[in-house]
Amino acid sequence: MIEEFTYDNKLYGLTESMTPYIVYYNKDMFDKAGIAYPKGDWTWNDFLATAKKLTLKDSRGVVTQFGAVLDGEDILYFVKAWKGSLWNKDKTKCIIDTPEAREGIQFVIDMATKHHVSPDLKNRSDQGGSQAFEGGRAAMLTLCGRWNTVSFRKVKSLRWGVCGLPKGKVKVNPLITHAWVVSSQTKYPEKAYEFVKFMCGEDCVRSMMQMGDCVPPIKKIAETEFLQKNPQYPDEETQPYIDEMKYTYPQKEYLNPKITFSEIGQKVWSKNIDSVLLGKWDVPTYTKTVQKGLNDLLATKK
Repeated sequence: MIEEFTYDNKLYGLTESMTPYIVYYNKDMFDKAGIAYPKGDWTWNDFLATAKKLTLKDSRGVVTQFGAVLDGEDILYFVKAWKGSLWNKDKTKCIIDTPEAREGIQFVIDMATKHHVSPDLKNRSDQGGSQAFEGGRAAMLTLCGRWNTVSFRKVKSLRWGVCGLPKGKVKVNPLITHAWVVSSQTKYPEKAYEFVKFMCGEDCVRSMMQMGDCVPPIKKIAETEFLQKNPQYPDEETQPYIDEMKYTYPQKEYLNPKITFSEIGQKVWSKNIDSVLLGKWDVPTYTKTVQKGLNDLLATKK
């Protein structure tokens, strides 16, 4: 987490909230299918095999229950999990058009467009992944963090558990967080700093933890109070979040000092990834387009 907020050996912010990615699963759907609850020591192929068993169709062949939903396509996670990379080591060049990156991206695309275990763009309607899981349309939800616990607690008919993220070619997990920072232009630097200290202090961290919104970034709280059973929610598990922390990496590795993340996002996501999901492009066309687009953009910043 400290590395996430550090640039050029300077610490720019702190947080009261963080989480690795996790897999939520619907216990009733697993029980009905006679499938054992997943553990953290599984692969994405195991995940796919489980999702296939939990995908149900009606007599017309229309999917009535998806095996899984993703809370957005984190393309860059799948690139990294298959040993690919967005940038070369010194970030002077985009290198996403490699066999490793293409294989990881192909896997996540195939879940929706080939295996049909997760909704494609046409099946999503106006529901996000968490809403589909909460509403009983899917047996598993992933590429999300602990923040969904806040809303899932309110759905009394939903019996859910959590487990660690599957392994691709390597086991990795992006650390999801945000930072409280102080502007260098503020007229009140001391007061602003006191506010940041308060927001990132033990009282606020405990409040966020008890709400179900985060994994505590303060280590002594995460490794003690966070792991204790909550009397209000005795079935909730927290150990998987701590287990996943050893595999986390800072998402700042996706950033580039010469271009904004918004500019990166326009090339990686937006219409480009939709073209793949809609079958207009294959994955190699996508990676070539992204790589050229980002390298062309870098060339204009010299």
